[in-house]
Amino acid sequence: RGFMWFCTPDGLSRFDGARFVTYRIGGHNAPPGIERLTETRDGTYWITTTRVLYRFKRDTVSEPEAAGSSRPALRAEFVSEARGNLMEDRQGYIWYGSRSLDRVEEKDGKVTFQKIEFNLPLPADRSPTISGMAEADDGSFWLTTNQGLVRRLPDGRLILYPSDATLEESRTSFLLS
Repeated sequence: RGFMWFCTPDGLSRFDGARFVTYRIGGHNAPPGIERLTETRDGTYWITTTRVLYRFKRDTVSEPEAAGSSRPALRAEFVSEARGNLMEDRQGYIWYGSRSLDRVEEKDGKVTFQKIEFNLPLPADRSPTISGMAEADDGSFWLTTNQGLVRRLPDGRLILYPSDATLEESRTSFLLS
């Protein structure tokens, strides 16, 4: 559609080639910081703020600037009090990674999270926290976690490649090519 979107500490900024418009997400008391933006095939944008998860359809109209506000509000729907990463796989499933790996499902307009058990050989107090996700050509997922890399094979099996470094704290990211 010709827009560029930027996640900023002040809100979600859209550049149309000539000017920026920065949108407020959530109510007037919502923190403005935007951490991630993911667009899925159906035109839905998933927005992770510093505290919660929202979504909006690309054809949604924004609300005009309210009195006392310096920015228009985006008509984004609150989804969850979770923060994390979203990824749409080749089959069109949406995955959410944070303190667990979840498959996002929608039924009758309501979003639910179906937790995928890790079943890794880790102490109970060391469950992985996901900081990045990517899908490989073979359909497996690679997850960066605070415990190292985790590969989820297409059949659901998991392989942990442990790391001594705390990947979550370093905000490690990767690209599969």
